[in-house]
Amino acid sequence: MRICLVDDNEIVLDAMALWLSDDGNELVLARSGAEAQARVQTEAPDLIITDLNLPDTTGVYLARELRKLCPGAAIVLISGQADLVAGAVGADGADAFLMKPFTPKALTTAMLQAQQSRLAA
Repeated sequence: MRICLVDDNEIVLDAMALWLSDDGNELVLARSGAEAQARVQTEAPDLIITDLNLPDTTGVYLARELRKLCPGAAIVLISGQADLVAGAVGADGADAFLMKPFTPKALTTAMLQAQQSRLAA
């Protein structure tokens, strides 16, 4: 599966990349909203995992923009601030939300939830 990971925190990005590359996934990494938009246009991922707080945009806005660029991709929004996610999951936004910090198992569960949500849409 091709997965786009978006986070400006190198530690989080590296951890997710390590966990997901062990499963044989093809990874596309981005550290900002602008970089994510450019990468999604050329890479067409099956799944996008994006942080809520990015240096150049919000994850809510980015999820909506990425949905336009890649309507078939499942989107997981991650954040350490659950109170900021209101309205971000569902409709044209993300398919699932995952609270930081999280484990590899929780990430896998959120990814499956997002994929199932996208298939049902």
